[in-house]
Amino acid sequence: MQTVNSKDLAGLLDFRNTDFTRKCRIYCNNIDVDLDQYHNRQGNANTYDLPIKLAIGIVENVRMYKTNRAKVLQDLYDLLGTPLVTQLPQRKETIFVETLIQVLAELDIEVIPQYPVGAFCLDAYIPEFNVMIEFDEYEHKYNKEQDELREFQIKLSLPHGLQVVRIEEGMPIGTALGKVLAALR
Repeated sequence: MQTVNSKDLAGLLDFRNTDFTRKCRIYCNNIDVDLDQYHNRQGNANTYDLPIKLAIGIVENVRMYKTNRAKVLQDLYDLLGTPLVTQLPQRKETIFVETLIQVLAELDIEVIPQYPVGAFCLDAYIPEFNVMIEFDEYEHKYNKEQDELREFQIKLSLPHGLQVVRIEEGMPIGTALGKVLAALR
């Protein structure tokens, strides 16, 4: 069985090893796979020898917005010996955030996508109004506790009075934009 080392894959995607391992764990938990069966130790680092198909699943499905993601996917498919025949659709979150940036630019309001806060990355942040926007894809309904803990930790790192606007994946884009605009009053 052909494998790829998680530390190497993290490096290709420009992630810290621990951040990428966390993403691997989340994905494996969601598909009911025990990640520890692939455990490998490299020096002081815990790494995993991931089967190529599992690595492809992680890169395709885990939230990661890296410019070289498509190239890494192509390389993984090449290692597997299977052609990459479809292009990944643009995520609904990306479409929403890009639309939000365009709408608020008309009002001279800056929106920062993928705003880093400690170990987290906000889907969008509007510093002028101290508003955090989180686009909750369908899997978030299963992670309410994790989302609440994450939100609490983020609130500790950002200025007091942070407003959190949650946009659900199925929400019409006009309704979602209205929800954000209402928070900017």
